[in-house]
Amino acid sequence: MRAVIFSGYAALSAALVLMALRFLPTQTWVPAAQLVTFFPIALPLTLASLILLLLARSQWPAVTAAAAAVIMIATISLRVVDQTAGAGGDEAGTEGSGETLRVAAFNAYFGRADAASLTRTAQAFELDLLCVSEATPAFVAALEKAGLSTALPSVVSAAEEGASGTVLFSRMPIREIGEVPGAQFRMPRGAVETGSGDVTVTCAHPVPPTFRATASWSPGVPGWARELRALRDVTASTDGPQIVMGDFNATWDHRLLRRIATRSGMVSATNVTGRGLTPTWPVIDGPLPVPFAAIDHVLTDLPVLASDLIEIPGSDHRMVTATLRLSPSQP
Repeated sequence: MRAVIFSGYAALSAALVLMALRFLPTQTWVPAAQLVTFFPIALPLTLASLILLLLARSQWPAVTAAAAAVIMIATISLRVVDQTAGAGGDEAGTEGSGETLRVAAFNAYFGRADAASLTRTAQAFELDLLCVSEATPAFVAALEKAGLSTALPSVVSAAEEGASGTVLFSRMPIREIGEVPGAQFRMPRGAVETGSGDVTVTCAHPVPPTFRATASWSPGVPGWARELRALRDVTASTDGPQIVMGDFNATWDHRLLRRIATRSGMVSATNVTGRGLTPTWPVIDGPLPVPFAAIDHVLTDLPVLASDLIEIPGSDHRMVTATLRLSPSQP
């Protein structure tokens, strides 16, 4: 019985720590920025602790575990429920309700991803917009050789060696409108000319929240927080419909990511379609043998019809796609 009690208390303690990191304003501290990534694990921990504490007849700890479980379910439930049903989620049912826009965000892993596979995927999904982070000049040249320019001829390029380059590809004409200011990684922005008016697109790629500054492009957690705030500010000051997508190096449980969305009235496409807990990193070469972090997102204030996550050979990230609806009355 002592082992049962100890296990119950240990599971509950771990869950409460993760919950505290998620709800308290501590996420810009080390190691809180990393640990909050594992917040969803708190749900099975609370349920396990509840069962163990009930078996041990520890009444008040069991009540605490039950309350924690309720909070966890309320916090993450909508991220695993498809909310598009009955709201035009079936693409076949959207005819006449405005054109659709197919978009995707992808991290090319220092340009090591298979350019031909990415091109074939973009063509198969009939993508209209594609943000590629960690896009090196050589990778962009490989995409052009593979034929991506035929499908997505308009380009806003900030390609660079290493991890800092980002490129926005578009099927429609696009006007460059600058970049997110003060960022170590390039985050280009463009105004896409659709049949329903312009849509502002921001390719997001803030630096990762490392424990300390290890390189000129990785200024630790303070730099990560600063760049997420810069994304929040630049998107909040944007007029008209917009899409912000890419490798945010943050999960939905990071307060700074949620503020980017809420400040501009945006939603996460994967959350809306019930895929919000599906990890996007690391598919390969990660600290754990399985993907565990959903850090790639499509945020938008346009209606979300569908989303998908696709593995491209050679990359450590899954590509996130979304199908959005443009209103015919959109200014």
